[in-house]
Amino acid sequence: MKKLDHYEKSSFIVFSKRTIRIMRLTLFLSLFTVCQLWATETYSQITRITVNLENQRIADVLLAVESQSEFYFLYSPKLIDVERTVTVSVEKQPISEILKEIFGDDVKYAVYDRQIILTPANDAGLLDQIQIRRVTGKVLDTEGEPLPGVSVVVKGTNKGTATDADGLFQIDVPAGGEVLIFSFIGMKSREVEIGNQSVLNVTMEEGDLELDEVVVIGYGVQKKRDLTGAVSAIASDEISSLPVTGVQQALQGQASGVMITQNHGAPGAGIQVRIRGVGTIGDSDPLYVIDGVPTKEGINNLNTSDIESISILKDAAASAIYGTRSSNGVILITTKRGKAGVTDVVFNSQYGIQKISNKLDLLNAEQYADICDEALVNAGLPKVWNNSVAGAGT
Repeated sequence: MKKLDHYEKSSFIVFSKRTIRIMRLTLFLSLFTVCQLWATETYSQITRITVNLENQRIADVLLAVESQSEFYFLYSPKLIDVERTVTVSVEKQPISEILKEIFGDDVKYAVYDRQIILTPANDAGLLDQIQIRRVTGKVLDTEGEPLPGVSVVVKGTNKGTATDADGLFQIDVPAGGEVLIFSFIGMKSREVEIGNQSVLNVTMEEGDLELDEVVVIGYGVQKKRDLTGAVSAIASDEISSLPVTGVQQALQGQASGVMITQNHGAPGAGIQVRIRGVGTIGDSDPLYVIDGVPTKEGINNLNTSDIESISILKDAAASAIYGTRSSNGVILITTKRGKAGVTDVVFNSQYGIQKISNKLDLLNAEQYADICDEALVNAGLPKVWNNSVAGAGT
């Protein structure tokens, strides 16, 4: 019985120690949490501020409050008029009384610990500024068929969308957005006023002027709308006004996939033309065809003012009629011809200046001879030049 009593007593003591430890830890955490909550919630209540300012801007009054407390204000100058002058005279008052003295009922405030957020009392104006309306609709062609992929953009913004496979679109128009711009390749762009409408059905017309342009291809001509190969067309007015010395230079940046580089900066230096990169390890120059006559000599001897149009055939389908010579592409040039009617005289004149950007100072003849003699002496050889006879030179 003694052993049993001893065991029960010992077991009771161990259990009590564990319970006490848990209770102590729980009590400590509870007190810590309560203290934190009390400090957070009551800082604005226990803090007293004194402000005596006369005819000062509201912005300066808020800075004075921040300087003598841990408060800091968050507001938008576009919504809160902080340039207005006020007179504030308070002695050891809470922040709520100071804000009421400054703003009255025109401004609402919310206190989050030491952070104070100021907002207009009447949010109707603010809501109007951020108001967004949704506009839906459908885009059709002249035959009533839906147009997928049409770009729809709110004019004056970067807000946009595109029509789906059924020609339908949906866009959120911000306040101030009054016009939608519809654009599509091969179609005339349209600007449509929204007004009070929430549904817009738009019909787009074909851009006939661009699709009906004539392009030279091989031995004939074809309209752009009927082209199936990769062909770039350049009109005469796009190159005749450029300040260049040759036709190849005039082609720079005029057609996609055509890379034109000048070998060096000397006047009349050769031009390298590559269409869609290098196609062979040998000669990669394209085939030039001038008024139906093939040539490999280049076209820099032509006057840009004499050219009517230039067509660049890039892929195999477009240049197949020229056989293996067209493996690197074909550049077709049509020159101007005489026309019936009144005689037109066109005069073009231009000049250019080339200058070395960083001209290095060179040695004269005497200095060059001295350096040569010094090199010979360093190599264990006798001097060759007699400077007293040669003189300074040039």
